[in-house]
Amino acid sequence: MRTRNRVLCLSLLAAAPFAASNAWAAIDSSMPAAKTAGPVTYVSGGDAAGQAKAMDAKASGYPLEMLFLWGRGAKETPIDVNWSIKDAAGHELVDARSSGPEVLASLPNGRYTVTARYDETTLSRNVNVHKGTHDTVVMEWPS
Repeated sequence: MRTRNRVLCLSLLAAAPFAASNAWAAIDSSMPAAKTAGPVTYVSGGDAAGQAKAMDAKASGYPLEMLFLWGRGAKETPIDVNWSIKDAAGHELVDARSSGPEVLASLPNGRYTVTARYDETTLSRNVNVHKGTHDTVVMEWPS
């Protein structure tokens, strides 16, 4: 009995690195493709459960995370929006349509204005981006 348990434990230990790498491969394959607009590289998505988990796992590697939601509390619903980022001088760096409720963006250090439009209502937030930090901007449209 002990020998069989030891063999089972050794087999599980030997398989653990492969299981972990397969789990990360599944997360990476669920990530939407990155897009680039000028100095900004971004990933947009998060509608599907696997994609949302993959983006959550990678979010801390991006200095800016934007979440777009409609409603409050139990009625809160993720939405797709038109969004843009302007630099401190007012130059538009990105103007895009989200492919889900979440955008992860990598951009140079600086001050930016993030604007999102949904159902004829526009919301804006000022953000300071610093490499090595992570800032989450939540934009909510009331129901």
